[in-house]
Amino acid sequence: MRKLILCLAMFMITQPAASAAFLKGSVEYKDLARLSGEGLQALKETEFSVFLANVRLAAARNAGEDAREALKKAENERENERLNLKAAEAEHKAAEAAQDGDRLSKAKQSVERAKDAVKPAELLVKWRQKAFDASKAGVRKAKLALEVAETKRDMARIDRLVLEGVPTSKKYSRPDYEAKLKRVQQDHMKAIEREKREMSAAEQLRAQYEKAAALK
Repeated sequence: MRKLILCLAMFMITQPAASAAFLKGSVEYKDLARLSGEGLQALKETEFSVFLANVRLAAARNAGEDAREALKKAENERENERLNLKAAEAEHKAAEAAQDGDRLSKAKQSVERAKDAVKPAELLVKWRQKAFDASKAGVRKAKLALEVAETKRDMARIDRLVLEGVPTSKKYSRPDYEAKLKRVQQDHMKAIEREKREMSAAEQLRAQYEKAAALK
C-alpha cells in the first residue's frame, strides 16, 4: 500500500502544470485578474452561458422533484384502488356465504367497478414512473450542458489570457480543454437522445392511461 501511495504521489508531482490546472477544471481568478477591463468584458457571453446552464440544471432538478411527487401520489392512488378491490371481493365472498341474492348482486357490481378503477390506476403509475425516468434523463442532460458551457468558458478565458500576453496563460493547455469539450459534447448528444426516448415512452403511456381513465 505504501508503495502504491508513493507512486501516486510521484505521478502527481511530475505532471506538468497545464494538466494540473486542467484537472481542477477552471481557469483561476487570480490569472483573470491580470486581464484588462476590455478583456473581462469580452468574456461576458461565455460567462453568462454558464449562468444560464446552472439555472437550467436547477429547473431540471425541480422538474425531477415534481415528477417524483407525482409518482408517489399515483402509487398511493393505486394502493387505494387495490384496497377497494380487496374489500369488494371480501364482501362478494360474504354475500355468497350468506346466500343473499340481493346482496350478492350488489357485491358483484362493486367488484366490477373496483376492477375498472384498478386498471387506470396501474397505468397511471406506469406513466408517472416513465415520466420520472425522463426527468432523470433531463437532469443528466442539463449537467452535461453545464459542463459544455463551463469548458467553453474556460477556453475563452485561456484565449483572452493568451491574447493579452498574460504570462500565467502558459500553465493552461488548450488542447486538453478541446479534448474534454469533444468528449462532453458527445455525452451531451447521447443524453439528449436518451431524454427524447424516455419522453416519447412517457407520452405513449399517458395516452394509454387517459384512454383507460375515460372508460372508467
